[in-house]
Amino acid sequence: YHERHFLPLVVPTGFRKFVPILISVEIDGILYSVTHMKQYDNASVVNIETEVDSDNTNVRFEHAQFELFIAPEYQCRPDGGYGHHKGMRHSFVVIPSLPDDVTNLEFSLTIKPHREVPEMKKVTFSELSVTLK
Repeated sequence: YHERHFLPLVVPTGFRKFVPILISVEIDGILYSVTHMKQYDNASVVNIETEVDSDNTNVRFEHAQFELFIAPEYQCRPDGGYGHHKGMRHSFVVIPSLPDDVTNLEFSLTIKPHREVPEMKKVTFSELSVTLK
């Protein structure tokens, strides 16, 4: 049932080139973009960015798990990411390597928000100065 979680971890080796992809879609004020991929001898690394369209400077994304699906013949696993202000970037290792021309491929991103666990106690910070020695 969970076979895909137990596949051997493939580390991309033999960097060949960057390939621009630049496809995007906006849904509910959030822009999802597949910006580029890095081609390696044994894998591809696909980069996906999300950005919220808002004038509010206090907007931030909640924590979520991102999953990428391209086609049954490709295994996609998360390879890190980061967030900043109103955006996030995620990278995925894809095995085997994707073709350099991806115009006929679909990139399906599934987002699963982390919901708060009611049993967990929240810790609220107060305004203070902290000195570490």
